[in-house]
Amino acid sequence: MVEFLFYWYHRTVHNVRWFWCSHSVHHSVAQLNLAAAGRFGWTMNITGIPLFYLPAPLLGVPPELVVAFTSASLFYQFFLHNTWMPRLGPLEWVLNTPSAHRVHHGANLEYLDANYGGVLIIYDRMFGTFIPERDDIKPNYGLVKPVKQHNLIDIEFGRWIELFSDLWRSRSITQFFGYLLRPLITLGATAEITRRRFVDSDATDRDHRYGLYFAQQWTRQWNWRVDLTRNERHA
Repeated sequence: MVEFLFYWYHRTVHNVRWFWCSHSVHHSVAQLNLAAAGRFGWTMNITGIPLFYLPAPLLGVPPELVVAFTSASLFYQFFLHNTWMPRLGPLEWVLNTPSAHRVHHGANLEYLDANYGGVLIIYDRMFGTFIPERDDIKPNYGLVKPVKQHNLIDIEFGRWIELFSDLWRSRSITQFFGYLLRPLITLGATAEITRRRFVDSDATDRDHRYGLYFAQQWTRQWNWRVDLTRNERHA
């Protein structure tokens, strides 16, 4: 239950801009190491993120168990932040591994929006968000629009400043909530991601079907999209 909720929490914070403003701090590192595991945005707890785990106690899971499982998951994920550990064979089918997590932190178009699991990778495989690490593409860590300075204020609040700037300039309710809730991505970027991920790679027929399906969903979603002025996208 907790792992399932973590998957959807993690997927949501990557795809809803309001939450991404906090989570981007974790992904802003240019090097993947153990120190990156403890890099969290200061605003995480005030954006509503803890509410993602509310269904567990409502369905009868004792709150102390939710806290215990979440803590154990974060402890496990601490060791995923490394670049030296190789693939772990059959375990890659079940567990979230350093290899899978390197993909998650990659800013390459081929790796964006993938591998959201905490301890397990099975939900990514079930819902079509699993992408394996490729020998021919080394992950570029950080944000697509990298943070190039060590300014603490920019790292913590830069994405918030950009969001509120867009909200201030919005000209309609639709545009306002588009800036607030939609990811920083355009249809052109989605098409390019799909091409690189499922056409220019050694993806299987099953991967092609998943890729085309999710590309179609994105296209339908963005038929009434707002035109975002910034094409920055997270890793």
